[in-house]
Amino acid sequence: MVELKPCPFCGGEAFVTMKEAADASNNMADLVVECHECLCVVWGDFIENPDWEILQKINQAIEAWNKRA
Repeated sequence: MVELKPCPFCGGEAFVTMKEAADASNNMADLVVECHECLCVVWGDFIENPDWEILQKINQAIEAWNKRA
């Protein structure tokens, strides 16, 4: 897995979470990387099948977080 860097704005610890779509019956979710301290957020990709795509999409979300600033 790709290393998750600290927040570029406050240096706080970041974490990856999944936000379910408004219609949970469609089995879709968004991956989000957030900072615990300042609540900075980077939205990742929409996941159509969380069980199948999760690791790949987590890595993509972390890479997007690591490139922000």
